[in-house]
Amino acid sequence: MSLKAPPYLRQAVSRLAAGDYRDKPLWVIVGLDTWTVAKDWTDRLNRLVALLPLGADPVSFNWSAVAKFPLPIMLHATERGNDDMADRLARLLIQAGTLRVLGGEFVGDGLGILWQAKEIQHAT
Repeated sequence: MSLKAPPYLRQAVSRLAAGDYRDKPLWVIVGLDTWTVAKDWTDRLNRLVALLPLGADPVSFNWSAVAKFPLPIMLHATERGNDDMADRLARLLIQAGTLRVLGGEFVGDGLGILWQAKEIQHAT
């Protein structure tokens, strides 16, 4: 059984392939109201997004398309308290082929976290 891509990821890949978004990172959203944030960021802010639905396990999706994005993946939690999920998801994104994942405001201490492929490979 093949896994489905997470919500919004196919749309982000299509927009990237069209060529207009090479200078924009992919934002992966976790936490409460991910659907509302993703729609707003796609429609109003013109961002490339994917989301992990609330309560979903990151391994239940196929994240392999993240390897197509040339910039680091930006991991956005909509509220505090998602550090374990953010860490699991960041590691999964690295395993899927991205080289770097940056965590923002509500990830860790709020000052940002960087996961890099070389560090993940050595830790596993």
